[in-house]
Order: sequence, then structure tokens, then C-alpha cells
Amino acid sequence: MSTLIQDHSNVHVRVGDASLPVYALTESGLDMDIKDAPLLRGFVLVFDGEQLLSEAYIDAVDEARGFLRYVCGRDTART
Repeated sequence: MSTLIQDHSNVHVRVGDASLPVYALTESGLDMDIKDAPLLRGFVLVFDGEQLLSEAYIDAVDEARGFLRYVCGRDTART
């Protein structure tokens, strides 16, 4: 199951100084448009605007239909 992010959403991943838009959040990770997404691996922070949603560790990347699906081995959601 995935949660599609609306076009006007500010959900993004921060890696170092880079801020990258997220297309969808899934139970196992997140999806990003292949043209916007580098091959990420390791620790990332997921934000909605300035609010931290989760800390995640990306274990694997899969490519499908123009998107990169990042699978998170550890995802700590913030409440």
C-alpha cells in the first residue's frame, strides 16, 4: 500500500545539504521520480515542510515505471 503525495505537498528527503521531493510513501519505504532521485543508500531524513516525519535507513533501491522505490530497513516515524 502506498500513500500518494499531492502535487502541492512539501514532503521531501534530506540527505546532507540536498532536499529531494518524494512522490509516495509506502509501508516499506518511499518512491521518488527517477529524474529527481539519485541512487540513495544509508541514513535519510523525511520531512513535510520543516516537520520531521521520520528517520530512515535505505537498504535497497528498485526501479519501476519511471520511479525509484527506496526500501527502508529501519524507519522511525515521529508522532
